[in-house]
Amino acid sequence: MACRTTLGTKVLKCAMNWVGHGLFWLFDGKKENVIEKVTKEWERILHGIGLDPKRESHKSFDCGLCFEKCSLKLKPGDEKVCDTVMEANRILIQKLGGKMQIKERLTDKGAQRCRVEIIDSE
Repeated sequence: MACRTTLGTKVLKCAMNWVGHGLFWLFDGKKENVIEKVTKEWERILHGIGLDPKRESHKSFDCGLCFEKCSLKLKPGDEKVCDTVMEANRILIQKLGGKMQIKERLTDKGAQRCRVEIIDSE
């Protein structure tokens, strides 16, 4: 993968940054101030590009999203690649009014899914 080198990481991170901004613009993203609305807006955009995140319920809120497969077929040891590619989501969620927190990655040993939570940006 290109981002196994420092230069590759910088190039891919820059590209993913633009992807996040581009998705916000392309899908007419709306900045929200309630986490549930940020999550729904993020889901709407992800569905628009053909991704199918699954909702995960929590004790007091429902804003976790899970991906059961990685479109890049990453595996344990590819954490750096995963973080770099997820930059697009980090930027998109930030523009929507939240902050991305990765709770579990498919690149974690023994992981069965990628679990992302959106939290308040403050």
